Amino acid sequence: MADDLHPEWPDPLNGDNLGRPKTFFYALIIVAFLLVDFVPRFFQGDSVSYLTTGHNGWIPPDRSWSFGFAVNYLLRHSHGYSAFILIQTILLGGIIWATRLFFRDFRSWQTLYAITAAVVCLDPVVEIYTRFFMTDFASFACFMIFLLGLHSIVTRGSAIRTEMIGLMLALAAGVAAVFLRVAYALIMELTVVLIAAMWCLRLSARQWIELALAASIPFVAVGLLLAANSLVFAQRFHGEVFATKLSGVFLAGVFAPALQIADFRHAGLEVTPAEFQSLKLGDYDKRVTQVWGQSPDDLQQFLRDKLNVHEDYTAKVDHAASALVESAFLRDPLSLAIVYARSSELYLQPAEWHRMVYGEMGLSRPLPDDFVSMLNSYSVPKITPDITKVRSLLIRFYDFVSFAYPVQLGLGICAALLLLVRERRRPCVVVLSAGLLADLAAAPLYSNYLIARYVLAAIVISYLLIGLAVLSLVRPRG
Repeated sequence: MADDLHPEWPDPLNGDNLGRPKTFFYALIIVAFLLVDFVPRFFQGDSVSYLTTGHNGWIPPDRSWSFGFAVNYLLRHSHGYSAFILIQTILLGGIIWATRLFFRDFRSWQTLYAITAAVVCLDPVVEIYTRFFMTDFASFACFMIFLLGLHSIVTRGSAIRTEMIGLMLALAAGVAAVFLRVAYALIMELTVVLIAAMWCLRLSARQWIELALAASIPFVAVGLLLAANSLVFAQRFHGEVFATKLSGVFLAGVFAPALQIADFRHAGLEVTPAEFQSLKLGDYDKRVTQVWGQSPDDLQQFLRDKLNVHEDYTAKVDHAASALVESAFLRDPLSLAIVYARSSELYLQPAEWHRMVYGEMGLSRPLPDDFVSMLNSYSVPKITPDITKVRSLLIRFYDFVSFAYPVQLGLGICAALLLLVRERRRPCVVVLSAGLLADLAAAPLYSNYLIARYVLAAIVISYLLIGLAVLSLVRPRG
């Protein structure tokens, strides 16, 4: 059994078996990937905020300013968009190559790994988000590195040095993930908790200590982000401590259908029944407008008007929005659970995936003229405002297969359950299953509509688990 957990089988992708270096296989995937589509993708207003970071002193307080500075620097010094796409593509290649470690827990893993790696590379969501000027792909890559670090920690028989390297890897990736996208703090914490719950009887005392240290990583990352924000925004938001601005407004937008007029009174806001009705908080399709809309009947603008606030990103509005959700939770926690369930259900509906293609792929509106002028002042390849409407091969492919993603995620969950029954002693099964469930469980907490990039990690992990499940079913038992 021990040999089965750490097999040393010949790799059919190496030179002896194929007559060529195994690196050729990975290079072939990357080259094929690059040739498909080199159209840069922009999503408003995220991409606009990121690429204008540092321009005329602008630093986004509600998005990753660290990512913004990085992509703005890359644009100005590479004079184009291909460098960013190439870097993310290479990062994808590295992540796919590293996931071999999960497959090596099994015997005769090489063929299934090669097939799985190719499928991940060809997935349109994965490919498209390597081209988006947004944090979702980079933060997903950091989360996968975090999982690899956890795998080293929980693998029985690993040398102390290997476990320490894994812990340091998890720490670096965890901090980077939170600086890119704060939501990964929750996802990583849930992952560690689930691993501990699944393997509570198998962990040694040393592994418990290391897993406890891993559980502290999200808190360390958030603490560092709070400190960094206090320095970066010291003049603009003097004395304020925050991980991301408008977090309370975002949360209130997601759980708007659970809010009642009593919650406004709890937050210190006098609201008439007519005003409450005009907000249409029960309309699930209006939740995104509740956050970003500028009508008096949109929640954030309504709060600003009630509080007589005219500036953006004020703590006063954010605290009021948080108070609304807090009141709803204390008054009727079941109402929040219902909204959570409805948000989860969106990810299970094929029609919803297809319906959101147009908006989520950034095709819905042209880029602002001044933003395009700024980009063209740095870039040699010029773009026009309607580049967002280019329906390239990748977009068309995603539009065609978008119905299948609920099935794909469902198969991933089934694969995780199958593996937990048949192969629960294997570290790769526990780590990947925990990562999948954590990502899927967290997504509805910040989804005011179906957002494919929020479950990017779940999509990739599902492919890995499906490959491992097939490997478990076809390999000899024993």
